[in-house]
Amino acid sequence: MSTPKKRSAVTLDVKKAIIEAAANNNNQTQLAKQFNIPRTTINDILRKKDAILKAIDGGGESKRARIKTGKYSDLEQALLRWIKTVRSENVPITGQLLKEKAKETSSLLNIEGFKASEGWLMNFKHRHSITFKSNQGEAGAIDVESLGEWQQQVLREELAKFSPDDIFNADETGLFWQLLPNKTLAFKGERCTNGKKSKERITVLVGANMSGTEKLPLLVIGKSAKPRCFKNAHVPLNYTANKKAWMTGDVFESWLKNWDKKLKKDGRKVLLYIDNCSSHPLHIVLQNITMKFFPPNTTAMSQPMDQGIIQNLKVHYRRFLLRERIKAIDEKKDFLINLLNALHLLRRAWDDVKPETVHNCFRKAAFVLNDAMADVGGMPSDEGIDEILNLWDNLKVHGYIENDVDWVDYINIDEEVITRGALSLAEIVEGCSTAVADGANKLSDSEVMDIDDEEAKIEEPAITSLQAQNAMRLVRQYVEKNFADPVLLRYSDGLDNAIFLERYKNQKQKKLTDFFQPTQ
Repeated sequence: MSTPKKRSAVTLDVKKAIIEAAANNNNQTQLAKQFNIPRTTINDILRKKDAILKAIDGGGESKRARIKTGKYSDLEQALLRWIKTVRSENVPITGQLLKEKAKETSSLLNIEGFKASEGWLMNFKHRHSITFKSNQGEAGAIDVESLGEWQQQVLREELAKFSPDDIFNADETGLFWQLLPNKTLAFKGERCTNGKKSKERITVLVGANMSGTEKLPLLVIGKSAKPRCFKNAHVPLNYTANKKAWMTGDVFESWLKNWDKKLKKDGRKVLLYIDNCSSHPLHIVLQNITMKFFPPNTTAMSQPMDQGIIQNLKVHYRRFLLRERIKAIDEKKDFLINLLNALHLLRRAWDDVKPETVHNCFRKAAFVLNDAMADVGGMPSDEGIDEILNLWDNLKVHGYIENDVDWVDYINIDEEVITRGALSLAEIVEGCSTAVADGANKLSDSEVMDIDDEEAKIEEPAITSLQAQNAMRLVRQYVEKNFADPVLLRYSDGLDNAIFLERYKNQKQKKLTDFFQPTQ
């Protein structure tokens, strides 16, 4: 009888190293030789990589080999997320605090008989490799000299490894999507954590590359998962929703992994710089994205998006919004806009942000390879602002803007809006618990009613393809008579063709027998 082979345990540290190595080499046979581990074990580790990384993310030495599940899996999952959240906010965690949070979680989950004993705490810490260490976070603000050293010694070294086309920055911003100038004073300084005004904002993730040649598709986070105006409509931007319209770790991770898949398909590797916060998880396994974080408390000076890119996006968005207001006045109609309209305006606004604007904002944030490249010079003139001033004066003359409202305040009205934050334990429990997971992103009945009531007022009637074709005929006649620009003529040709084909593609195809009447 053969002696059974002794099983050699693989620690979490080694498992993490295997997962990281697999990001650059997915040949499991080669990985097995590299780590001297059976190929079946490599396969099992990679199959369970998400669970392994979550265990490591809880903190600690990661010397254990197995990940055991406790009796109260929902409770422990919620606690792990809470630990991750508060650690990102530099909040110290003690055993006593953890036991108190465990009791609170058991109450939220309606778990009977749970006791946060010392024995449970010891086993919980052991199961998830948790140790309590003092936080060494930086205080308050970083001095400009230290930031300069980081930019010259660390940032430039990282930038030198990639082409400017493959160096990206992304950041979130809040947007009051239907705000007109007459509401500026009422909304000034609003942070929108709760209340009615929070229903009038969305969060937008904005990203672009260093050369200005590529602007990432915008990601919009709203409060309603299925706005009424989206029904049977093409939504022009990526859209998701949660109760607070905030960026969360799950939303960011999903966005990042989808982009990573596309980059892998294209055979492209990129560098992404983002700020370090609880909604940007640290341990995400990515194959084609190298993710780096800015030093704490420096993003106002070091993040390209904050040097003018986001502001320029909002200039164009509000330019289009004021245009719509002028149109409503000209047509003697009430000004009405729904979320779908707003997303179309936002897409157009992002298209109008110029590559040189993006490039110069990266340079202003010291995304350069040497001192000679650091001379930004003048920012490009933006005709968007000129048009806003003209529209502003027009609305002022007609009495739609008060004299004490400043156009700069209007453009920057949502700069204080919160786009992310530490979730409460109750919100974490709601998001983690399998018992309530289906309702995690749902609004209360009253919130749904408020949103639907607003959209009901501005629900647009369906437009038939015949109506669109007739309207296009008028547009075409106008363009042919008033414009000699061949580009505009080609655009009208393209629209005319698209509308015609759309009208007839879904018509029922006639059968041969339809052309003959049966004999009597």
